Amino acid sequence: MSLSDQLKDSARWFDAAQDDGEAARILAEQGLYAAACFHAQQALEKAFKGLLAANGPIPKTHSLEELSTMAPIEGGWEEQEVIKLDRFYLTARYPDALPSGSTARKHFTQKDAEEAIAIARGGMDILSRWAVSLGVPLTIGQRSANPMTHKEPK
Repeated sequence: MSLSDQLKDSARWFDAAQDDGEAARILAEQGLYAAACFHAQQALEKAFKGLLAANGPIPKTHSLEELSTMAPIEGGWEEQEVIKLDRFYLTARYPDALPSGSTARKHFTQKDAEEAIAIARGGMDILSRWAVSLGVPLTIGQRSANPMTHKEPK
């Protein structure tokens, strides 16, 4: 794959991350906190994969902890904050991943969703800046470069 193709592929991953970030925001506004937490995790996972796609193959993992160790970034990174989102990959979607008797609606709160979105937004800001420095074209269509803050005009 040529460098140009890698950068285009990277931009596609960031575009998908942007959609998940927007979904997280909308779901949180609607009180669907577990789904918002999951989509925040997905947004950051896809942004990591977007950054990694600019440099080569994308690993087959959903772990933000693993992805954060592979990302070619330096400084400004709060890895401990980012890996907090790993807990949402399964628990926000599957009832058997929660404590016995608990449901996603009972288990996840507005505070969880707000924290997940804030962590994803911060991580995506850093990843976006690194991607741009590598030549990844992040403004796709009319969207902003920050996948978690975009709102369509009414």
